[in-house]
Amino acid sequence: MGSLVSMKKKGKRKTPEAIAKLKGGNSHHKKPAGEEVKFPVIEGETYPPPDTFSPRAASEWRRILAILGVIPGLLTEMDKTILIAYCLSWDRWQGAEEELRKHGTVTLDRGKLPRRSIHLVIAEQAMKHCIALISEFGGSPSARTKVRFPGPDKDPQSEEGVADRLLG
Repeated sequence: MGSLVSMKKKGKRKTPEAIAKLKGGNSHHKKPAGEEVKFPVIEGETYPPPDTFSPRAASEWRRILAILGVIPGLLTEMDKTILIAYCLSWDRWQGAEEELRKHGTVTLDRGKLPRRSIHLVIAEQAMKHCIALISEFGGSPSARTKVRFPGPDKDPQSEEGVADRLLG
């Protein structure tokens, strides 16, 4: 009887051609000059929050779209999932913070020993998610250096103050 031999290939997995084009090409897929991939743009004023959102998540959705909508073409349909995840994390974070104000950061377990509140854990995780997700849209000074602001007639002033509006 022969043994089974692993057919696993070594090395980096090949990037699918469609993804390589979106990224601008790789050694096998060069993006021709001038070719641009376009996705439908999200217009903040006409793009309502999902029906499943709580009032707090819906409010954050409208606030973020109003801020990011200042930068024309920044948000596309491809960004919708990230924006939804951000708003849900924001809602979770704020809910946990409310519970922390009511009950404090330390609770007693069944053995009457002090331990961190579960709301503190939820708040910390949701805060990390919010920071990571909003960075995708240039929500910090270092993240803004990595965001490509679309359009040939870029207004350098549009990048200014985004963090203040995001955190305001």
